[in-house]
This record gives sequence, structure tokens and C-alpha cells, in this order.
Amino acid sequence: MIKGQRFLLIEGEGKAFAPLAVSSKRLLGSLGLEIIKSYETHSDGGYWGRVADLEGFLEIWALLFSKAQSLGATPLALEEDSYLNALYAFKILSENGSLCDKIAHKVTQRGGEFALCEPLYLPSMLFESGVMEGKIQSRFEEFRAAWIGSPRACELPSSAKGWMMGWKKLLGLGIMEGFFSFEGYAQMLSFDPKAALAQSARLYFEAVDLGIDFILTTSASQFGMMDAQKGAILKASKRDRLETPLLYPAQLLLMALGERERKHLGIDLHQIKVEMV
Repeated sequence: MIKGQRFLLIEGEGKAFAPLAVSSKRLLGSLGLEIIKSYETHSDGGYWGRVADLEGFLEIWALLFSKAQSLGATPLALEEDSYLNALYAFKILSENGSLCDKIAHKVTQRGGEFALCEPLYLPSMLFESGVMEGKIQSRFEEFRAAWIGSPRACELPSSAKGWMMGWKKLLGLGIMEGFFSFEGYAQMLSFDPKAALAQSARLYFEAVDLGIDFILTTSASQFGMMDAQKGAILKASKRDRLETPLLYPAQLLLMALGERERKHLGIDLHQIKVEMV
């Protein structure tokens, strides 16, 4: 479903998310899709929030679902980390009646009206809807990319996995995967930054050494470790240069629609310069 559908964007914060927010809003606008509001969820605690404070984690997401319902909108995650956390919260609240009642009471106490809305994931939503068919102006046959996703990508439902094969065909882009595609160390940054940076540098160069043109990442935490931490990653890698950029799917799809303005693509916010535009 797309026609007449309205979206509440699930946003994060900081340098890692800013390029994605800019390009996603531009992409959705270019496709004539309605964004009615953005909602930041940085206080959910991330993946750690599931363990450290499950009820607090669920309350944050319940407030978002309830807000979306009140606006007649569908929650739309722009990248894997937020999508997986939103989906995790949705499933628990849908299946655990006693916990759902407790969280619903908390939402009511905060002046909201509790409701559940199943979240969508931007790349798979665009592919499954067919909204981009006939609108592609640029293809990428001359480029090769390596995909690095969320370390919890194994939790993705089958409905959210097929988009990459579809986009590979639609865009003519070669996308490689490896063990590096499913590892991630952002969660270690707060208590062991040296190890987190060293391991992230290893993942980055395992992908880069395949001779790719860019890394396609579907995870804001991975982008944050590899692009936003460019200087620290270079130091940890003990390499001379760090020049292969990271791109989000939204940025690539926007380029495919013919967009070349760096600010509209959000690539002016990258630490690793994107030369392919």
C-alpha cells in the first residue's frame, strides 16, 4: 500500500543519522510520498535498551506507535537498527498481554492514547510497492559495492530481506557480502573504545580490500563507527589512507532518480568524501 499512505519517520540523532535523514526526506518527497512528522527515538537505549531497561524501551516505542496512530500514519524506519528495535517492541507488545497492559497504562499516564502500528522499513517498502518503477534515470553497472548491515540483521523478517536482490537488478549494481556484513562493534564504544575502533577498522578494510567503489550500509551504527569516526578508524587501522565512502540505500536511490546536489543527497555531511557525484 502506498497511495494515500502517510509516514511518521523514525529518526535518530548525531552525525551518523544526519545524512540519512536529509536524503530520505528528499527521496520520499521526490516520489510524492507524504511525510507528516519525524520522531526521534535516541532515548530508547538502542539494542542495549532491550536488556538494560525493557519496560523503558517498550514505553518509548509505544509512545511512537501511539503517535503514529493518532496522526493516521505508518511508522517508517530509515535504517536497520531502528527498524529492528521498533519491530522487537511491536512483537513483544503484540504477544505479551500483561506487559502490554502495563505499558499502555504508562502511555495513558503521559496523556497519550495507546495503540499499536506495525513499522515499515524504507528500502523494502520502496521495493515492494514498485513506486520507483519507470523513474530510474541512472544505473550503476560500472560500480561495485560491499554491504555492511546491522550486527542483528539475522532478526530481519523475510519480508525485509528481498529488497537488496531487487535493487541490484534495478540499478545494475554489484553488491558483495562477507562475514564483515554481519558484524558490528558500536555497542563496545562506551566501555572499550580501543577494541571497538580496531574491530570496526578491520571490518571496513575487509570490505575495501575487495576492490569496491563504496560500502553500502543499512545501519546507522555502522556508519557512525566507520564514517563519523574516520580519524580514529584510520589510526586504529594503521593504514595510510581511508578514502572509500559509505552510502545509505536512500542516497543511492536518490542518485538513481537523477539527484546530483550534494546537500540534497546529504553527502556534504560525510567525513569520507563521496567522489562518485
